[in-house]
Amino acid sequence: MADFITRKIVKLTDDPHVAIHASIAGGRKTMAFYMGYAMSLYGREQDVLSHVFVDDEFEFVPDFYYPTPSDELINGKQEGVMLNAKVANVTLAEMPFVRMRKQLERNLIPVVNESSFSQTVARMNAATQAIDLMVSMKSRSIHVLGVAIKLSAKLLAMYVFILEQPNRKMKVGNVFIKSTSHSIRYLEIFDSLGGDVRVYTTFGLEDYIACSTRELDGLKPNSTSFIQTNLSGLHKNCLLLYLKKFLNRSKSIRTE
Repeated sequence: MADFITRKIVKLTDDPHVAIHASIAGGRKTMAFYMGYAMSLYGREQDVLSHVFVDDEFEFVPDFYYPTPSDELINGKQEGVMLNAKVANVTLAEMPFVRMRKQLERNLIPVVNESSFSQTVARMNAATQAIDLMVSMKSRSIHVLGVAIKLSAKLLAMYVFILEQPNRKMKVGNVFIKSTSHSIRYLEIFDSLGGDVRVYTTFGLEDYIACSTRELDGLKPNSTSFIQTNLSGLHKNCLLLYLKKFLNRSKSIRTE
C-alpha cells in the first residue's frame, strides 16, 4: 500500500499541468499517514492536502454519515441522547505540510519512481547520515540506499578508479595524463570486469592478452578525452552527481 501511494504521487506530481487535492480523511489511519508523507516528499506549491472535521458530538457516531437536508434524529454517543443530523457542521480544512521535493535532485525522481516507500525514506534520511556504498564487480553495479545502479564495465572501472584516488578525487593535470601508471591501474580494474576488448586499443594495446601478460610497450596514458567521455557516460546514467554526493559521506565502501 505504501509503495502504491508513493509511486502514484510521484507520477501525478511529475506533470506540471496537474494539481493534486489529496484528502487524508476516511480510510485506514495507515493510508492517511502514507498519503500525507508522500505529499510531504513530493508535493509542489500547487498541491493541496486536506482533512474533514465534524462537530465533536457527531464524531464516531455510527448512524451519522452527513448533514441531512431535513431533520434526522439519530442515536448519539451517550445512551438515550438523540442528535439531529441536520445541524451537524462538517468542515473541509486545508492542512499545511512541509514540501521536501526540492531536497531531491531532479535526476533522482525517475529512480524513486521505481523504489519502495522504505527506500525513498532511506534516501531522504541519507541527507544527514553516513551511508554504506557497495560496488559489485560481479554484477557490474553500485548499490546505495537500496538502489542498484547497473553500469558498463568501462564506466564502472572509471568509478572504481576514482574511488582509489586520494580523497576519492581525480585531478587531471599534466602529470596525470603523461603517466601510464594510471592507465595500467584502470585497465587492471577493467580487465577484472571482462569488458569490451575494443577499449584496450584505446590505450594502444592489441587486446586483453597484452594487458594480462604485461606486454605494455605501446601503452598510452589515460587521455583527458577518454576520461571526459566516461564521466559524461556516468552523468547520462543518472548518477554521477548522485554518487559523488555520497563519496565523502560514506562511512564504508565495499567492493565484492
